[in-house]
Amino acid sequence: MKKFIFLLFFIATQFTYAEWNFTGFGICENKIYSSTIYKNNIYEATANGVFVSENFGKSWRLAGLQGKYVLAICSNDEYILAGTLNGIYLSLDDGNSWIEKNEGLSELSIYSLFIDNNWFFAGTDESIYLSTNKGDNWIKLLDINSQIYKFAKKGGTIYAATEAGIYLFDNDSCRWKKVIQKLFSPTSISANDSCIFAGTYNGIYRSSDYGNSWEYVGPKKYQVLSLEANGNTIFAGTYKNGIIASYDGGNNWAKMGLDTMTIYSLSIWGDTIYAGSLYNGVNKSTDNGHTWLLTGLTRGCVEKFTKDDNNNLYATVCCNGVYKSTDNGLSWGHYGLIGTFLAIAISDNYIFAGGLHNGIYSTSDNGQTWVHSGLYDLTVYAIMVNDGIIYAGTNKQGVYKSTNYGITWSQTALNKGDIGYLLSYGHNILACTYNKELYISSDQGETWQLVSVLTQYPDDFIIDGDNFYLATFTDGIYKSTDYGLSWIQSGLSGKTIWTLTSYKGNLFAGVKNGGVVLSRDNAENWIQIGLDTFTVNKLIVSGNNLLAQCTSYGLYQTTLEDIGLDVKENNLLISQLLYPNPAEDYIIIKDYIGYNYQIYNILGNCVQSGIINSEKINIKSLPMGFYALRIYRDNMQIIEKIIKR
Repeated sequence: MKKFIFLLFFIATQFTYAEWNFTGFGICENKIYSSTIYKNNIYEATANGVFVSENFGKSWRLAGLQGKYVLAICSNDEYILAGTLNGIYLSLDDGNSWIEKNEGLSELSIYSLFIDNNWFFAGTDESIYLSTNKGDNWIKLLDINSQIYKFAKKGGTIYAATEAGIYLFDNDSCRWKKVIQKLFSPTSISANDSCIFAGTYNGIYRSSDYGNSWEYVGPKKYQVLSLEANGNTIFAGTYKNGIIASYDGGNNWAKMGLDTMTIYSLSIWGDTIYAGSLYNGVNKSTDNGHTWLLTGLTRGCVEKFTKDDNNNLYATVCCNGVYKSTDNGLSWGHYGLIGTFLAIAISDNYIFAGGLHNGIYSTSDNGQTWVHSGLYDLTVYAIMVNDGIIYAGTNKQGVYKSTNYGITWSQTALNKGDIGYLLSYGHNILACTYNKELYISSDQGETWQLVSVLTQYPDDFIIDGDNFYLATFTDGIYKSTDYGLSWIQSGLSGKTIWTLTSYKGNLFAGVKNGGVVLSRDNAENWIQIGLDTFTVNKLIVSGNNLLAQCTSYGLYQTTLEDIGLDVKENNLLISQLLYPNPAEDYIIIKDYIGYNYQIYNILGNCVQSGIINSEKINIKSLPMGFYALRIYRDNMQIIEKIIKR
C-alpha cells in the first residue's frame, strides 16, 4: 500500500508544468459582444470566453470557454447557450462545463442566438438554424448569404435583424419571411408591448404594426449596435458614441453617457442596466442611464500588484485604474480610478496609486473616493512605504517623500533620474534607476550613496532574505549577496526577464516568450512550470495562489501545491525548502534535525532512510533520477521532491 501511495505521488508531482487557469483581464482582445441574465447572475460573452458576475457586477470570474471568441449568449430557466467562432456550446450547470452542440451546422461562426421555450435559433454569417431538441441537431431554415445580427420577440412572433433586412418567423409554416419594407443594414432589434425597434448604421426605425410598416425615429449619424426596450424607455448602444436613450417610446433621443465607447451589448435587470463595450469593460447604471459605473472585464494589462494585511489583492490595470480581489486573484472588481497607473502601495488604511503624467492619487474609504495627492504632472513609477513614510519614484525628478499620508510632498536629496524601483531593507531605502544606478539612503532620504552601477538594464528588482535579485532586459537574472555592491549572472542567460517574485526562498521569474520559471536554490538552477510560450510581465503570490500576468493573454493562476510548494500534511509545514535541488552529493534541509527521513524512488521503494542529525543528507550513492524525500516524526510528515544528478 505504501508503495502504491508513493507511486501515485510521483505520477502527480513530477517536475512538470503546473495547471494554469485564466482569471481575468483579457487584455487586447477583451471585447464584450453579448450578455444574458441567468439565475440572477449576469453572464457576458467576450473575445476570451464567458464571464459571470454573481454580485451585480462587483466582481467577475471566468465561467468557461476560455480563449474562444464568444459572440452570442442567451439563456432560459434551464440552460445557457453560447455561440462562438467555433460553433455552439450548451451549459446545464451555470457555466461550469460546456457541451459542444454543432450537429447539422454547416457554418460555425455564430453571431446571434435566441431561445423560445425549448426551440433554439442560431444566426450565422449566412443562415438561420433551428434546433427543437436542445441543440442535439440543427436544421437550416433560412439561407440568405447575409449575417444574422440579433433576434427579438414581440407577442408570439420572433424577428431577426439581418444584413439583408428584417425577417419574421411564421410558426405555422416553420419558415422565415421577409417583412414588407426593407431597412438598410439593420444591426440590432428589440421590442416592447407596443412597438418593434430596429437599429441601423444611421439611427433607429420603429414599427407599431408587427413589422408591416416602419418609420424613422432617428437620431441621425448614430451607428446603433445594440438595443434594449423596457416599456417606453429604449436604450441604444452605439459605435464610439456610448449610450443614447429615449424615455417616450422613441419620439425623442438624448445622449446618456459613456460618450466615446463602442457598446455591443445591453441588458436590463430590474432597475440596473448593463452595457458591454469594446475595450472598456462592463458598465452599469442604477438610475435609468443617467450615471454609469465601471464594474470590470476591462481591456488592460496589470502594471503592479500589492496586498494588504487582510490578504486582499490590488492591481493597477493599464487604462482602467485599480482593481481589487478578495479571493487571492480568482475574481476581481473595479476599485476606482480610470487611466493608467504604474505603481500602488498601502500605508495603514490609505492606498496610493501613481499615475502616468498624473502624480499620485489616494483613497482612505475602501476605494469609494479618490483624491489627487500631489506630484501632479509627474509620472510615478514606484511607491514604497517604510517607517510610516511614503516614498515615490518619479520620472526625471528622483525620489519624493511624504510624512503625512500624501497631504504634502518634499523632494529628497536624490533629485534627478528616472526611479524605476524602490525597496526597503530594514530601515534603509534602495532606489534603482532606469539608467542602471543603485542608490541607498539610511536617513530617510536626507542623503544618498551610489552603491553600484549595473551592467544591465533592470526590468524588476526584489530582495529575498539577504539576497538582491535583478531581472534584466537582455541577460537573465543577476544576484548580489553583498547588498548590491557586486553582481553575478545567475541563470537564464540571454533571456529577457520581465518580472520576479519570491515565496519562502523560492524565486519565480516571468520570461519573454518563455512563461514562468522557478528556482528553489537561490537562482542557481531554474525549471519551467508552465505558460511556456507566453510573455509573463507580472507575478505575485497571494495566499495559496501564484498569479501571472501574460501580455496579450490576460491573468492566469495556479496553486502552490500544484507546483509542489507549501505541501501540507497533518498540519506540519515546510518552513525551509531543501537545496540544492537538483543535487549531486548532498541536500541541505534546515529546521528538521531529530526528524526521521526516508527517500523513495519512482517505483515507491524506500532506497535510503535514517535520522536527520545535521542539515546535510548525503545522497552520493543514489543513481540519477527522481526521488521523494519523506520527513516525519510522530503523526506528522512532509514530502518533498528531489532530483539526483
